[in-house]
Amino acid sequence: MSTVDIVVPCYNYAAYLPRAVESALAQEGVDVRVLILDDCSPDNTAEVAERLAAADPRVTYSKNPKNLNLVGTANRGLFEWATGDYVVLLSADDALHPGALVHATRLMDANPNVGMVYGQALVFSNEQEDERAADVAEPQQTIIDGEHFLRLCCEYGNPVSAAAVVVRNKIQRQVGPYNPAFPHTSDYEMWMRCALVSDVAFVRATIGYYRWHGSNMSSAHYVDMRSDLNERLRTVRSVLDGATTLGQDKREALMTAARRRCGELALQSAAGLYEDGSPELMNACIAYARDHGVSVLGSRTWWKLQAKRAMGRRMISKLRSARPEIRERKFLGFCPETL
Repeated sequence: MSTVDIVVPCYNYAAYLPRAVESALAQEGVDVRVLILDDCSPDNTAEVAERLAAADPRVTYSKNPKNLNLVGTANRGLFEWATGDYVVLLSADDALHPGALVHATRLMDANPNVGMVYGQALVFSNEQEDERAADVAEPQQTIIDGEHFLRLCCEYGNPVSAAAVVVRNKIQRQVGPYNPAFPHTSDYEMWMRCALVSDVAFVRATIGYYRWHGSNMSSAHYVDMRSDLNERLRTVRSVLDGATTLGQDKREALMTAARRRCGELALQSAAGLYEDGSPELMNACIAYARDHGVSVLGSRTWWKLQAKRAMGRRMISKLRSARPEIRERKFLGFCPETL
């Protein structure tokens, strides 16, 4: 039976911690261990974690000697504690879907060339605590050549939700720790580094649950994305600089694709910023798109922006308020091979 070590970094998420740990312990078909790593939380994380550890010998609790932030905490757990065949980094406010680990480990057991498996993550809120997705007995699986996965990450962005990933420990140790230079894109960088040394597989099923709450549930509908996009480009450049086997021409082509994708996303942000009444930020995002290789005037997003301008913000607001609210199930994570 495959062994899976699950690292659960926790900072001020005591209220969510039991569900995360229980979802890990409930996995069948694998031998699981769980490490709760408390990053000096000011809430009652220690009390909750100690209770969970006392209730099940598979759970260990440890507190960082000082606050290490998410990247430092993740690296401590993965490289100082984890020894299993496979590793999972599970946020304390997320959860695993039943059957997630057995689907992923069986695939990697049968395909030694695959270093990482990911699937879909069902988004839920605090008000949807009991939200569940049906299990799939034999989910469709797609193995993607590592270089091809890297290219699609540059062309489309990060296809992976961190709530739904299992990594072969041997590969994790080969590529090394998460990079603290990229606090917002460290997972994106990790997936690309894994793809440089192994193939990647996608399981077309729910693997995890991603909780939408608090700081990621902003009242503002749209944001200025330029800072995040610049970090994404620095991340891609860092990965490509280390991918010397690809050749200079191929690396520059991938970098150009990543720049263009960031330009496209900035233009999408501009269309939303118009609705929020932020013309200066809107124009800055349009300029960013132009600077990153997007032919603004000929794009579909540009024409959507012009249509919004023609209607005016007041009319758009009326149309949105008149539209009935439809709660749809939202999933993160997609197979770029299908694009």
